[in-house]
Amino acid sequence: MFSVTRQLQYSKQHGRRALDMTIFLNGLPIMTFELKNQLTKQNVQDAIHQYKSDSEPSELIFNFKRCLVHFAVDDNEVYMCTELKKEKTWFLPFNKGHNDGAGNPPNPIGIKTDYLWKEILTKGELSNILENYAQVVCEEDEETKKKTYKQIFPDFTVSPAKSPREYAMSRNPLFISVLNSPISQPLTSIPRTPHVSHKRT
Repeated sequence: MFSVTRQLQYSKQHGRRALDMTIFLNGLPIMTFELKNQLTKQNVQDAIHQYKSDSEPSELIFNFKRCLVHFAVDDNEVYMCTELKKEKTWFLPFNKGHNDGAGNPPNPIGIKTDYLWKEILTKGELSNILENYAQVVCEEDEETKKKTYKQIFPDFTVSPAKSPREYAMSRNPLFISVLNSPISQPLTSIPRTPHVSHKRT
């Protein structure tokens, strides 16, 4: 059963800190959100900064592999990451792309990012992502036997002809966006090839 909590207070040490929204599955947190809009004169970069400055990795909800993904959202763009590491945290765009570039196309009936709620955060699509795409991958070095863990969440960067759902269903589950990679170009402007995800040693 999915449930949503707004203004979730998560910290014992900093009692007033709260996440704008958290999605739970059977009582366990799986996604967190920081939401900004033009009315508050804040944008997605403010949301990213808030994650980097306020989200202590030692907090239970921000432990690696605890939540699937953390979203920073405003009226125009969506960014995501799978591991919070203070200033070393790396967010990647979760946008549709527009005119072969970054960002999202104009939306004549709403804000540019409402696809996140209407197409991704539905019961059916979340179930599909959990069952087929989101995963933690363990890799072992053949020589050192050292294990490295990657937490993976699908990249829904889309071509103009496909919706996020259609695009995800057309991809191999391993062809997934991998976070915390030093990519300087937006995903919407580079070839659609496999990317690399957060690594944990």
